[in-house]
Amino acid sequence: MWSPELFGTRRDDLQRMMGVLLQVPELREPLKEVTGGTQPDGDMLARIICDWVQGLPLTEMATKYFSRKSGEDEESAGDEDPVAAMTRCCRSVFGRLTQTASWGLSALLSLTLRDSFDAMSAEDQRVLRNLPARVYYGVSSDEAVALRLLGVPRTAAAPLAQSLGVGASEPLNEVRAKLRASNVSTWRTALGDRGESYYRVWSIIEGEA
Repeated sequence: MWSPELFGTRRDDLQRMMGVLLQVPELREPLKEVTGGTQPDGDMLARIICDWVQGLPLTEMATKYFSRKSGEDEESAGDEDPVAAMTRCCRSVFGRLTQTASWGLSALLSLTLRDSFDAMSAEDQRVLRNLPARVYYGVSSDEAVALRLLGVPRTAAAPLAQSLGVGASEPLNEVRAKLRASNVSTWRTALGDRGESYYRVWSIIEGEA
């Protein structure tokens, strides 16, 4: 069951894994808080994780999973507060889900593959090791994980990795060299007009500006 399809066509396997993690007392409460329900919900957790890894924007995740009715009377029952929904989304995803779920998946990976991991190829080992990182960083490829490690925003990581020609097994220092050699034109080619803003923010954060 351990493959990148865990976040796509094999979501049922991910749901079962979430069910296992929800049996661990130290993990149950943070994960239950993500769903906002009184009972643990492995299916909802799996759906949120899949959308997060597949790159669904936070604005859409807030509407899809974290919006609530803003009023109890019939007239306002359909109204929702987008700011409150986004606040709950960010608190749940960044404060609860990414760390707890990625740690839990890493633990399950170590337990279930401890007798066979060393016999796998280096390529297969790398792919498996990066599965929890995909959950932590919210991206769906090893190339994007590398750029996230280097401070590239989530929504920019995948297209920029493709534009820079980052390889899945490329050493991180070489990826860093490509990133530092890039310019605003590189980012604009990968991301369109918004690339300039992304590049400026990344440059300031990384001290390149």
